[in-house]
Amino acid sequence: GLVRELVSRLQSKRREAELDVTDRIVLVLGTNDDAVKEAITAFGDWLRQELLVTALDVVADGDGDELEVEGHVLKVQLKKASDT
Repeated sequence: GLVRELVSRLQSKRREAELDVTDRIVLVLGTNDDAVKEAITAFGDWLRQELLVTALDVVADGDGDELEVEGHVLKVQLKKASDT
């Protein structure tokens, strides 16, 4: 459902950022939507594994690119994790 679609959209964001499929990333998701927060809590480990996320923060509002997933709006920031 929601998290699967979110992962798909975030994979597209990775490609737009010209990240390699093996690059680990830092991800910040901004949302006040309880349904999104609950889904990320429930499926966060799977999301981290699918996207190679080293750090995941879910914050209220947030900055970044706006992304709509199944009627839910999020702000997304992703960047390559440092190698150190």
